Amino acid sequence: TQSVPLNTPFAYTLVGTDTAHGLTTLQADRLGKLYTLAGAEVDTKNESVAFQLAVWEIVHEAASNPLDLTSGSFVLEAGGLTSQRSLASGWLASISAPGAANSYLAQRLYSPSAQDFVSFSPLLNVSITGGTVPEPAGWALTGVALAGLLASRRRAGNARP
Repeated sequence: TQSVPLNTPFAYTLVGTDTAHGLTTLQADRLGKLYTLAGAEVDTKNESVAFQLAVWEIVHEAASNPLDLTSGSFVLEAGGLTSQRSLASGWLASISAPGAANSYLAQRLYSPSAQDFVSFSPLLNVSITGGTVPEPAGWALTGVALAGLLASRRRAGNARP
């Protein structure tokens, strides 16, 4: 059993990807894909356990190995129900597929004295489509040119006998 000390403050640092104590780019990408795929549906004990198994596999597996709970650097030898293992394995297979969606940035909250956490933030995909946007300076010059044209016409109209 694990005990959680109540009313004990811990200091955490949000560490960048590929820095000391940070996630690797591959880990961050895989965790973002996992959260995109399954984050919203984790609302039962079985799904929570499966999600944690998938996180452990992603964080502890060697980059050169496939994501597989039964082989590689991280192996689940015991624990977890068959349904939990199957769900985690299915998610890992889905995020390993080419073109798997990633809508979240995953970052590590590091503590030298407590359990680390992973933070997920939505990635902002901004795409601009359509025609050109007029520049304010161009509109200002057009306005000055029109004002000059009107002023010259008035002068020309006033100069007639």
